[in-house]
Amino acid sequence: MPRPAGENPPAVSFSEPVTAVRARPCHMAGGQTGPGRRRVPLRRRARRVPCRQNRTMPTPEPAPLPSPMAPQFLRYAGAGALGTALHYAVLIGLVQLARLDAVLASTAGAIAGALVNYALNYRYTFASDRAHRRALPRFALVAIAGIVVNALVMAAMLAFAGPHYLVAQVVATATVLATGYLANRAWTF
Repeated sequence: MPRPAGENPPAVSFSEPVTAVRARPCHMAGGQTGPGRRRVPLRRRARRVPCRQNRTMPTPEPAPLPSPMAPQFLRYAGAGALGTALHYAVLIGLVQLARLDAVLASTAGAIAGALVNYALNYRYTFASDRAHRRALPRFALVAIAGIVVNALVMAAMLAFAGPHYLVAQVVATATVLATGYLANRAWTF
């Protein structure tokens, strides 16, 4: 039946997700009346086959996508492991050979490790296309914040808990790893 002039077609809403699709009425489903039943001729199909209007067909839910953060964090941790190795080497060398204070030696090691981390994270972890003149100052600010957090955690661990300086450094490294990754991912690269 034709629509009266000026009447718009019914609106379709795309804002709600579709969870089920209504099955076509039985007389429109290509003559199938159910499993193992015979095909009914077209002119008699509507009279003989009762249609179930409330039947719905479930739609499969899409599989969740893997988080892109997990592999990126693993690359960040791998690059950080190299920077951390240099950090620890400088720390141990300055404490054992130069008899420098553990907090100062840890700070010097953190600076050396930060230089290695910038180069690796810029190319390997984040594959950044930002210019160095923009990324390096941001990385430097995050690294300085990390060095401050490292020094604070080291000083607190040595003052209050009194463990060996390497145990305190492991706790400080874990703290800086998590905060540094989030800051670099969101702001630097």
